[in-house]
Amino acid sequence: MVLLESDTGLANWFPIELFEVVDGALPANWRFATRDEGETGLQAIWGYPELVDDPSYNEDLVEREAPAAAVFAAQVAAYRKEVAEE
Repeated sequence: MVLLESDTGLANWFPIELFEVVDGALPANWRFATRDEGETGLQAIWGYPELVDDPSYNEDLVEREAPAAAVFAAQVAAYRKEVAEE
């Protein structure tokens, strides 16, 4: 699954099979962690610190909790700025 900003501006998870990676570069502040959510659950995650470091953050994001949505929006804005400066 891939976490992206949808057409509505909200965070949504999409199946990775819908995409082709054309540039494997990652933002400098991204992290990696393993998870043990069973055979069919999340096993690893790459992303911004809140997404990786706080296992409850993803649930808050899916539930559209305002603080989690604000972090997501800030990360999207920072990434867009980083890309524009390249």
